[in-house]
Amino acid sequence: RDHSLRPSSTNFTSLCDPLQTGSGRVALKTLMHEAGHAAHFANVAQESPLFAQERAPTSIAYAETQAMFLDSLVSDASWRCRYALNASGERLPFALHEADLRSRHPYQVFQLRALLAVPYFEKALYEHADLTPESIIAL
Repeated sequence: RDHSLRPSSTNFTSLCDPLQTGSGRVALKTLMHEAGHAAHFANVAQESPLFAQERAPTSIAYAETQAMFLDSLVSDASWRCRYALNASGERLPFALHEADLRSRHPYQVFQLRALLAVPYFEKALYEHADLTPESIIAL
């Protein structure tokens, strides 16, 4: 098998519409998340990503790590100060970013708790001695 560097390209879709009123941040976060998946799959060293869905280098945890890294940039003040531009191509004032981040930051722990619910459920599921439909629902 040839392991030499082969430049890749990838296409991806997203339901985001930056022109839709009120969808700017959500649209950008979705677009960045999907771009993270695209970057991941463009760099998988297997002949096909279909061969490696649940083990390295294409496990869900690894794919989500790259996707979540890119979507986290949308909430990063330094990234936003550099790349967020108005319709005239001017950088948005830092005070605008700061006010937005200060209003969202106290609630970030809820997002973290929601993300942690999945592995805690999976741990309980795999450690359960007697799996039945009823016991799974009870978890």
